[in-house]
Amino acid sequence: MIAARKSQPESEGTSIEGAIKKARGHLLELQRPDGHWEGELFVDATLCCDYIIYMHWSGQVDEILQEKCAAHIRSRQLPES
Repeated sequence: MIAARKSQPESEGTSIEGAIKKARGHLLELQRPDGHWEGELFVDATLCCDYIIYMHWSGQVDEILQEKCAAHIRSRQLPES
C-alpha cells in the first residue's frame, strides 16, 4: 500500500515562487536599456597558468603579460600554500 503524501505547507510553495520572483527582478535590474546583459568575466588561476605555459611553448613570451598572469595566480593562492 502506498502512503499518502502530506500536502506541502503553503510557506514552502511560496518560498520557491518568491525566490523565482526575486531572481527575475535581479536579472531585470542588471539588464541594460538596449536589452543586453553585461557581467564581469572571472578568470581563475588555471587559465593564467596555461597561458604562461603556452607563451613559453610557442616561444613568444610577453614579459608584461606574463607578470600580470603571475600576479593573478599569486593573488588567488591560499595563505597556507
